[in-house]
Amino acid sequence: MEAYQLNEEERTELALIAKATRGNNETLAQLSDRYQPLVRKLWLSFSIAGLDRQDWQQEAFLVLSRAVQSYKKDQKTCFCWYYRQLLTNRLRDLYRQTRAEKRIPAQLIQDLDAENDITMIQDPVLSPEQIVMWRVSYQEFLAQCSKNEREAFLLESKGLALEEIAQTMGCSPGRVKNALHRARAKLKRTFV
Repeated sequence: MEAYQLNEEERTELALIAKATRGNNETLAQLSDRYQPLVRKLWLSFSIAGLDRQDWQQEAFLVLSRAVQSYKKDQKTCFCWYYRQLLTNRLRDLYRQTRAEKRIPAQLIQDLDAENDITMIQDPVLSPEQIVMWRVSYQEFLAQCSKNEREAFLLESKGLALEEIAQTMGCSPGRVKNALHRARAKLKRTFV
């Protein structure tokens, strides 16, 4: 059985890959130009929010650079298929990233009012009426709290540590801890 003979196009491609592997940027640019139709076709096939054509071309160039370094000519796959698979995998990664980013801001932080400077986590599926009811319940909760409980709770909600709250309030950390425990219990009764 005869060994597979490379055609002229495949030999030229392998020579370009070999030069690019040695760090020849001009050759890498030639390879990039050669594969622009593939890059364009994949970009049109996948619809990823926030990924414009220039961003995708930069991503494709980075993938090409890595593909040239990792491609082994003795593989049973020609470079174009190898590069295509790496591009497809990169598109999938970008798609997953955008999907993950959509999950991150699912909880939006908004100021309740300037007076308290406290934030609430708002679920985007809550209706405006539910948000108003939540705010009314929150105001009732604050009215139920003693001055120490309210102050400790509001300082904690701003991100202060127990010791910082105690220093701000001018009392012991134990007293702050008790005030926070009582405030949380009242909060739980209000919202449960």
